[in-house]
Amino acid sequence: MCARGATRFEGDAPDALLRAALCLEGFWLFLALGGALVADGASVSERLGLGRGALSAWRVTLAVAGFLAVSHGVHLALVAVELRDTGSLARLDDAVRAASGPRLAFAVAVIGLLPGVAEELLFRGLVQRGLLRVAPALVAVTGAAALFAVAHADPVHSSGAFVLGLYLGAVAWRARSVRPAVACHAINNAAAVLAAAIGLPGLSLPPAALAAGLLALGGVALAVALAVPGRIASLPEGTPSGIKADDGIAD
Repeated sequence: MCARGATRFEGDAPDALLRAALCLEGFWLFLALGGALVADGASVSERLGLGRGALSAWRVTLAVAGFLAVSHGVHLALVAVELRDTGSLARLDDAVRAASGPRLAFAVAVIGLLPGVAEELLFRGLVQRGLLRVAPALVAVTGAAALFAVAHADPVHSSGAFVLGLYLGAVAWRARSVRPAVACHAINNAAAVLAAAIGLPGLSLPPAALAAGLLALGGVALAVALAVPGRIASLPEGTPSGIKADDGIAD
């Protein structure tokens, strides 16, 4: 299916791009699960951070809302510098624009939901949690975000992915679980696909001003969601050994 999608890209560009995205996300998922399976000294759940985590439901909800704000802020920042309609981002928009029925459902699954699972298990799960075992949190979060950006293989897309990767990494680190990052990523991507397909009207404010406001709003939401007071005696299942119990995550 991947090879056929590549050879038919000229005549069937949107469907070919969706098939290529399906193959790529399948590859990321394979790397995440395969790496967790062959790693020594921990279960798959521990390596990928599949445990329940330490953030309450309302904090996860706030983190998701903040991520939506930051993601749209990054989008508007790229619009302001006239880069949003270039490269892979523009091709993704073309693949879902005016889509309906089965194609729209397929696009939501492949571009929306699947990356939220596959990419988070790999970059915030296997990679970031692996780095946390040998490096400080700042290095681990930044390193995973950098690899996440490089994986998008497009200068414009990668720049936005790096910013979003930092946000997702902070959420996964503080939660001690990949689940909240999966929720942020999957909900944001699915909403973006639906918005591109439906063609929602934009606001009349300048993109740069809107971008600044949304990025600030998202930053505040993240700070509130992750500023969990107190200490806990034990950590959730799968916490990397480099994380200390006195980081403070109890409500």
